[in-house]
Amino acid sequence: MGIDSRILVIFTVLIIFISAGCCGSSSSYAKDGTTSNSGAVSSQQSNQPLTVSTQQTLVVRFYSGDAEITVDDVIRGNSANSIVEQGNMFNPEPDTGYEYILYNVRVKNTGDDSLSIMPLNEFPLYANGVKSDLTFAVLPENYHDYSATLELLAGGETNGWIVSEVPVGSNVKMAYEPLIGDVVGFVQF
Repeated sequence: MGIDSRILVIFTVLIIFISAGCCGSSSSYAKDGTTSNSGAVSSQQSNQPLTVSTQQTLVVRFYSGDAEITVDDVIRGNSANSIVEQGNMFNPEPDTGYEYILYNVRVKNTGDDSLSIMPLNEFPLYANGVKSDLTFAVLPENYHDYSATLELLAGGETNGWIVSEVPVGSNVKMAYEPLIGDVVGFVQF
């Protein structure tokens, strides 16, 4: 095997190794909101993204960092419609058969490096299994919303509200979808 062949083999192995390490999470598990990780479930056991409930913490370890993601509060239906209406007179009403849903997402960087997140892209909703579009609405001042890319230093934590529109009474869950890779986990509303 000549030098060019060896370089090609090494390059191919490196590409395969890098691709395998960059496109998925190493694990995720639920944490009950306490400091104990007892009852933690690894998503690697079933090869399916883990689903937790609101106020439980989705713990993820993936190529770009480690994080704890929690949906602290969910408001939907008439209450959510009223909040959006109060936020700005130009906010549209939900389409017929649909309702607004507001969800407060908290993210804590548990890794050693800074963590970039784009909340409006990385925390979409699925209503009855179909991805919902985010709604761009102005919320009242007491509802701090996510509006841009955030950079969290190690140990940093932030939270904010996201607005979406879903069919009335639909089964809704929020996904955590990093910009590169597949869904890491879900929070069932």
